[in-house]
Amino acid sequence: MINYFLKFHNDLKVLYGQFLSNRNLFTFFKIQKILFISFLKKKYWINKTYKNNNLSENELKKYKNSQTLFVFGSGQSINEIQDSEFEKINKEDSISFNNSIKLKKVYFTFHLERGGTTRPGAIFFVKEYCNYWVKILFENKFLKKTILLIADGYTSDFANEIIGSKIFPKSFKFFLFFTNRTKTKTPTLSFKNGIVHNAGTLCDAINFGVIMKYKKIVLVGVDLYDSSHFFCPPGKTYKWDEHKKEHIFADKTSKGVKSTDLHNTVKLGIVDTMKTWREFLEKKGISLEVYNRKSLLSTELKIFRF
Repeated sequence: MINYFLKFHNDLKVLYGQFLSNRNLFTFFKIQKILFISFLKKKYWINKTYKNNNLSENELKKYKNSQTLFVFGSGQSINEIQDSEFEKINKEDSISFNNSIKLKKVYFTFHLERGGTTRPGAIFFVKEYCNYWVKILFENKFLKKTILLIADGYTSDFANEIIGSKIFPKSFKFFLFFTNRTKTKTPTLSFKNGIVHNAGTLCDAINFGVIMKYKKIVLVGVDLYDSSHFFCPPGKTYKWDEHKKEHIFADKTSKGVKSTDLHNTVKLGIVDTMKTWREFLEKKGISLEVYNRKSLLSTELKIFRF
């Protein structure tokens, strides 16, 4: 049973943040109009069109096939992984999040998506991003059986738009979760209390693995010493192109971040967070490990070995 009070509280926090960031009542209400309409449309179509696509918690747990979960970020270190290693990884469960959906080496069991781009005013162009995201799904043959985990709620414009506008492809299954935005320092232990976002979407993916009761959670492509990505040329990053309506390679992101810059989650405290989570999970019998021995997390997490 979902904690609806907590879910309502979390949406209120987002709305308050939207108001503070805009300081413009006209823009704020314009955003609310978009959210309200797409939220109602999602509520309608999820039962009419996507009834068989929308997984319950019990149905979701049937897709767990191992005790180890590989969690994929999108760091450049992924390009150093050998095909023989990918063969071993593909024998276990795995989850991608954000841009690791572009990796064409792993048959991801799950993909976690919060949706959207980082450019200002992205909510006014969310439908364009939804179409781009679906294009990525169909272009990657490794994702044909992947279960899609989508952040849900009144303020979750990606979920509302992709389902409310019937953009979501009916050939895929999805599970809707809500974000826990309280100041909890450890992952939640059930979906009813939401998934902790904390210092980045990496936390969401790990928290999912905790709730699914994996015994070992291995972080792959979570480098943090820079902001480079496995799908970008050396020295380049990516940003959203308004005309092409897709990601393009660039020297800086829409927020001015270069590929050589320290990863943004480091500034948000991801290293200390992972130390706290590792200690918490050890007491639960769960091992949190890192694949890249050069990762900034290698000082706090055990280095994974096959």
